[in-house]
Amino acid sequence: MWPREALLKKEREEPRTFQRGWRLIALSDEERTFPGWEGCRCHGVSLGEVQRSGWMKFTGVDLASKGRPGTSIVTIAVEPISGRRYPVDLRYGAWRSNETAAEIAAVNRAYRPNVIVIENNAYQDSLIDWCTSNKSEQNDFWMKLEPFTTGKNKVDPLIGLPGLQVEFHHKAWVVPFDEYETHEPSCPCAWCLWDREFRNHPLGATSDMVMATWFARWGAETFGTPIVTGDLGRLNAR
Repeated sequence: MWPREALLKKEREEPRTFQRGWRLIALSDEERTFPGWEGCRCHGVSLGEVQRSGWMKFTGVDLASKGRPGTSIVTIAVEPISGRRYPVDLRYGAWRSNETAAEIAAVNRAYRPNVIVIENNAYQDSLIDWCTSNKSEQNDFWMKLEPFTTGKNKVDPLIGLPGLQVEFHHKAWVVPFDEYETHEPSCPCAWCLWDREFRNHPLGATSDMVMATWFARWGAETFGTPIVTGDLGRLNAR
């Protein structure tokens, strides 16, 4: 399948992919969107305590599309004093509309997020229509759905993906590394997928979890407590 000619063609057409896939040369910090990601991994963080806390919580949902079958749901909590972000629940799956609604409903029941931010596309309307036409206590989250339109916002230095990197650099996120540190490198769980996407962006195979995190972060910025500026590294020592 990969004779010399095919490999040379791949190297010409996709040199960065060739370097990573065939020569095992990893991304440099200059190529990565989030070089500060690893600095936010923390040991000794009790995920259960954060999940049960009364801190404000925000959920981001990156919905599937015809060309991208997976849906990602990321819920974060914001520590009131410092404004640091803690992931509390990560979900990923190739769900149908009713299954996606059930997953969001489960998140809403468990964490009662202030807002559920969803990319503003056609699927959002169909999801809202499905929830309102199947009214029940389980589907009461529809009133929390907030659309977010991507586009130029994505590269905005403040509200876009570069803004996330600034927060990672200042250690304004606390990633509970104990949850998945011992998992196999190819582990398909949501925590490992989330970590791989942030480490490998923008050249990773997927970025759905990154987008859902960005939506949740926008929800926190817009409807919650603004992030504290400055280096918060000393606050991560636990």
